[in-house]
Amino acid sequence: VVLTTGAATSTANYVIRMNAAKYVTFDGIDVSNTNSSYGACVDIFGNNRKIKFTNGEFSNAYTGTLSASALFYKSSTATNRFDTLEVSNCTLGSSTNAPYYATYFYGTSSLTTTSNELIFNNNTVYFGYYGVYSFYIPSGEYIGNTVIQSGTYSIGYGLRMYGSSAWTNASDWVVASNSVSMISGGYGIQTGYSNASSSSPMKIYNN
Repeated sequence: VVLTTGAATSTANYVIRMNAAKYVTFDGIDVSNTNSSYGACVDIFGNNRKIKFTNGEFSNAYTGTLSASALFYKSSTATNRFDTLEVSNCTLGSSTNAPYYATYFYGTSSLTTTSNELIFNNNTVYFGYYGVYSFYIPSGEYIGNTVIQSGTYSIGYGLRMYGSSAWTNASDWVVASNSVSMISGGYGIQTGYSNASSSSPMKIYNN
């Protein structure tokens, strides 16, 4: 099954929008956005819970740098949330079409409005500048992914996790067994303001 559209606009630039959805799994569904001006595949909107994408391929025709045209996109608007979002056993982009942002997940600095947990495992990701981008996402796991920079830009970020200096012992992340290839340079794994603790540390190993 392939879901595709070329009719995206600046305000409706997605193939799939998850709007206050709960307990939904997409299994074996490929998603392609063929619009060259706006290119999101999945847009996270509203208060979602237990959303899963598995065994799919995600691609777009967009070659610009807009974060809203990432293959997976969640804006910083506080009401746009996911209790748990899982992306597993998927391919994002391709060796001939690597988006500037493969993913863009942006929470909020207040934990009262950020209950997001991102599970991103066993995927193959092709990207230009940002591979898996998470900002103000307090917990999750990146395990067993293959992340490949295209070389289009002179620097980039493979796996990025960025928290808030206002958080106290909020970060609960596991980053393990990933292969990150930075062809033109940059940061394979970057974390900032993790604010983990000795009793609950951020775990990064075997990458």
